Order: sequence, then structure tokens, then C-alpha cells
Amino acid sequence: TKAKPKVKAKPKVKCAPKLRGNPGEGGTLVRSAVGALYYSARGTRPDGMKAVHEMARRVSKWSDDCDTFLWHVLGYFKETAETAMQFNAIGCSRKLSDWQMTVSTDARYAAPLSTTGVLLALTPIAGQALHRQRWLACDWTTAGQKYAKLAVAEAELVSAVHGMRSGVQWASSWTVISGGDMMSIMGCDEPPRPCDQLLQLQDNTACITTLLRGFSTVMSHFNQVYGVNLGWGAERIAEKRVVLKYENTKDMMADPLTKLTNARVLHDRGLLAERTPVPAVVEGPGKAKVAQTVHVARMAFRSSGSRMVPSGNMLHPPTREPDEPAPDDQGGVPGVADGEGNEGDAV
Repeated sequence: TKAKPKVKAKPKVKCAPKLRGNPGEGGTLVRSAVGALYYSARGTRPDGMKAVHEMARRVSKWSDDCDTFLWHVLGYFKETAETAMQFNAIGCSRKLSDWQMTVSTDARYAAPLSTTGVLLALTPIAGQALHRQRWLACDWTTAGQKYAKLAVAEAELVSAVHGMRSGVQWASSWTVISGGDMMSIMGCDEPPRPCDQLLQLQDNTACITTLLRGFSTVMSHFNQVYGVNLGWGAERIAEKRVVLKYENTKDMMADPLTKLTNARVLHDRGLLAERTPVPAVVEGPGKAKVAQTVHVARMAFRSSGSRMVPSGNMLHPPTREPDEPAPDDQGGVPGVADGEGNEGDAV
């Protein structure tokens, strides 16, 4: 009798290639991918900060589920590649003293560790037109809290005090930049200028009440256990260096920094915007027409008042560079057809 031929087993189809090396360790590829995503999230994409933070916590205890999550995050960044940071101050005052530092703080209560989200930005002082749509981002972060919390208010208080501490430092620098004097503010009976004050937005009423009082009978253990001084925050509020304001959760800018949720609020309030793609310049018979298209797209982009930049922590006014080449008679831009664009062009 003839032996039956061996049937080759069908290869297993994988949804995504394995990235990890040793069991429990992400390996070089994972750490490289997470590091690149973290660089992008800290630079210009705060909408991906929470997702990157979750992966960074797990690079030393990686699993198959983490592989799947990483591929989903990479797909999200690729799908939204045209989303960019926006610095748009059109319609607002040019005086530095008409702007103030604003901090939005939020927390996600979870066991065993909660999460803090802080977003700092320059905003027009209340009363100016288009106040809600003018957020010039300065800094933001997502960080895990050190100790497990017993209630939502405790997590919110820790994030609020940490955000206030960072915001006061930024507000002090802005006081000097806007022509003020820190020595005249400290220990002075007169209230500081509005531009010297830090506006802090919070969506938890229990947190606001506790910060105004500087203590809580229910959380008498707070200062000693968590190492956060509520009295310090109450003193800054009493000095009128910090102004607390309640804001609805759906309008909180720090909410996407603590939860894996839709970051539409960052678009609605003008922090992020969709960048219009510009066609590449090609060599050939139609290169003059393509150069004209590039020039028109750039002019339309700049006339809209938006300014997208590759750095999330630098302010660039929406002004045209002085060395911008003028269009020639055929509608093209000298030098663009040869691949020599404006050196200062951020498009």
C-alpha cells in the first residue's frame, strides 16, 4: 500500500504582526513606535496623549492586546495626518496685557491608579470677541497619580493642585513678558491685573469648594497621605493670583487627556484644525500649472488666518514672511517649480 502524502497545514492568518520580543517585554520595535507617537503627542497632537500614555505604562508588561491597541493608535494617527496645531489670534487684541494664562485640569478616577490631565494655554481675557475659539496652547501633559484614591474628588483635587502649581509659574512668566513686575504683585494689597491672574477651569464642584476653603473635614487625611497642600492653593486664590471657574465637562479641554474619548472639543475650541493638503510639485510639462496650484493653496491657507506649525510649544503669529516671492505674470511662483520653496513656509 502506498503511503498517503502529508497534507501541509494552512498558515494561520494574523490580524497584525507580533511586535514584542521576550514575554512581557515590548522590545525595541514597540519602544521605538511608542516613543515616536509620544513625540508627536507632546509636540502637536494632544488628542493622542492619553492613548500614548497607556501604551508607555505597559512597554515592560506587553501583551497581544497591547499589540492590537498599538496598531489601532497607529491607524488613528495615519488617518488624521492632516490634523495640526493651530495658533489663530485673528480678531483679538494685539496688546499682551489683554491675554492671560488659562489652565484646564481634569482627572480620571480608577483603581488602582488615577490619571491627571493638564492643559495650559494663552486665552483672551473674558469679554473679548471669540473668546472660546482662541486657545494658544503652551503645554499639556498626561500623568498617572502616585497613590490609589478613595473617591473622585480626591483624584480631582490632586490634579487641580498640580495644574495650579504649573499654571502659577507660567502666569508669573507672562506677568514679566506683558510688562508687569512680580515684586509689586507679591505682598501687595491691591489686586493684580487680569493678565497677571491664572484662570483655572474645573468641572467638579466638590473640588472647587475644597480649594476655596483650603481644607475638608471629610478628607482630613489628604495633605499627609497624598503630599498635596490644599492650604497653598487656598492662599493663591485668596491673593487673587488664581481665579477658579466652573466649566461644563463637555467643554473641558483637559478631558481628552484623561479619557479615551472623542477629542472633538479640541477642534471646536480652535486648538486643532484640519490642514488643507497641498499637491506636490512635479517635474514635467505641467509643472507650471502645479506650481500655480501650490501658490494659490498657500495664499488661501494664509488668508484664512490659520497658522499650522510643527511645534506645539511655540507661538507663531499669522503673518506673511517678508521674503515671500510675488507671483509672476503666468501665475507661478519663482523657484517653487524648481523645488525651492520659501524657507519660512510651514505649509
